[in-house]
Amino acid sequence: MFVTLGNSCLMISLINQVRYIIKYKTKDNFLFTNNAINKKATLVIAINKNGTIVYCSQNVKNILGYTVEDLQGMSFLSLIEDPEFTIENYKNNQEFYTRKVLAKEGTYRYIQWKNVKNLNDIYLSIGQDITGLIDLDHQYKNLIETATDIIYETDRRGKFTFVNTFAKSLFNLKNEDIIGQNLILFIREDYIRKVLRFYHSNLLGRKEASSIEFPVVINENTELWLSQKVNVKRNQKGKVLGFSAIARDITLLKNVEIQQKNRQKKNEIFNKTINKLATLSYKEEETFSDRINLILKSTAKGALIDRVSYWTYDPLSLQCFSLYDLELDEFKKGLVSFKSNRPNYFEHFEKEQLVVATDVYEYFGTNELVDDYFLKGEIKSMLNLPVFINGKLCSLLSFETTKQKRVWDNDDINFARSIADIVSLAIETYKRRETEEKLEEKTKILTAIAVSTEKLLKNNNLDPLFEDVFSIVGQATNIDRIYYFENNEAEHYFSCKNEWVNREKDIQPQINNKALKKMFHQENLIYYETLSKKEVFRAKSAQIKDPFIYERLCSQGILSILLFPIFINNVFRGFLGFDDCSKEREWAEEEVSILQILANNVSITIERIENLNLIEESQKQFKLLADNIPVSCFCQNIIKSFLKYILAIK
Repeated sequence: MFVTLGNSCLMISLINQVRYIIKYKTKDNFLFTNNAINKKATLVIAINKNGTIVYCSQNVKNILGYTVEDLQGMSFLSLIEDPEFTIENYKNNQEFYTRKVLAKEGTYRYIQWKNVKNLNDIYLSIGQDITGLIDLDHQYKNLIETATDIIYETDRRGKFTFVNTFAKSLFNLKNEDIIGQNLILFIREDYIRKVLRFYHSNLLGRKEASSIEFPVVINENTELWLSQKVNVKRNQKGKVLGFSAIARDITLLKNVEIQQKNRQKKNEIFNKTINKLATLSYKEEETFSDRINLILKSTAKGALIDRVSYWTYDPLSLQCFSLYDLELDEFKKGLVSFKSNRPNYFEHFEKEQLVVATDVYEYFGTNELVDDYFLKGEIKSMLNLPVFINGKLCSLLSFETTKQKRVWDNDDINFARSIADIVSLAIETYKRRETEEKLEEKTKILTAIAVSTEKLLKNNNLDPLFEDVFSIVGQATNIDRIYYFENNEAEHYFSCKNEWVNREKDIQPQINNKALKKMFHQENLIYYETLSKKEVFRAKSAQIKDPFIYERLCSQGILSILLFPIFINNVFRGFLGFDDCSKEREWAEEEVSILQILANNVSITIERIENLNLIEESQKQFKLLADNIPVSCFCQNIIKSFLKYILAIK
């Protein structure tokens, strides 16, 4: 009995314990549900089929500031303030949707809703307060849209999917003009391959965003430089979705950098050109014209200047000594600019001594050159610099562009000054060289004259004497032909008697030219009128206006001629001539003076030989007379002469 009673008590205790546990679990579940609904951030609202709120979780106070009593009986559509959202949409909408809800304090909260149909035409709307996320999203969008950097996104093929406002305003494009367009269309052509390699390298696994600098073309006349960083966008599986990029306009910095690089490169070329010209040795056979042409050509190629020219200056004119055309690769000369035609330009140049014209048509100092120089040469910019020798203006260097205008900066001007210094050095070098050569030639000619004078004094036969003397003087003076013409005053003509030619130059002799046997005075008045006045005749063949004489000189290949009159006892006996058949020769005064000595010596020699011939002829006649007179008369005459001599002594 006691056992049975004990078992019964134990069973009752177990049943009560189970009931307690069940009751406790039910209460615990209720507390959990109550906490989940009323104390979390999730808002639960139940509405009936008319859209009226019949239930609201207690945490609405924390989220919207309303009490449960405030919302019960209110229309749900009024709460979400969406006139376009009907109850039918609500019944059928099973997706998430976000609406802003006016809180009791007057601010709006963003609630993300999910509709769930319950039993008995009761619908549950479960809302999540995402105001913080929305605000953060707005801040992010505002940051992007107000950023002063270019921010954009592209798909994996490089087509724009998003571009911020700053980028669109910078490129002056609308959203429809750029969305869907490929990034490549905006990149300058020579950088497309480089940018594609950069994007491809990011795809291959670079975790950190790298940067690249490249130019983009806005329109035909405008381009910008961008410094850009790129991130690869991937989904959760690692598949590439596209690229996001942020770029900054670095056009100003890049232009400065490019200018500095270009300036450095330009100065390197300038220095290389200057060093080359300054250290270039002078060749023995090189003329001053050769050196100037070399300087002009090297300058044009080094500085990429279309035309470079050198002008000689005198108070009345500028004469183009040489002009090099870079495009044609040829030299020109012969242009003359007279001060009388361009007084303002000369005044400006002589006063300012520097002409820097980016636009020659707007520069006030060059307006006189527009019609007959700038327009003909299609010149757009010009830089003129003076060349000084011993502090005196002697010439002009001119730099001209014909393709496009050039803004002459300080580097260009300094380079031009250096070239002007090199030209000055060349002028001084060649003047010194010319002086040394003239001194050497003078010494050589004087030596030849001295040797010739000795021969003239010792020999009495004119023909071999002239041949010998002419050869010595001709080789010393580098003259092609020397000759002596005799003047027949009675019959009024000149006649060639002696001639020497430089056979090393293949100069043709004219001694047998019949036209030179009788050159009548009337046909050679320019010779006769000058020489008969004891004046020296010198000229270039091209300067002789008499067609008869000009044609005769050309037929003999004469380019320059120099004639000295020969007078004996104040009688015009002939002339000594010198021909240059190799070049148009400028007969220097010293050279003429020295050759005048030779002409004087020839005059003296001819007079001496003629006197000797007269004495010899007199002696012959005296001897012939003496041989035919009787001896007695001869002796008587001798005695008379002797007595007169004795008396004279006494």
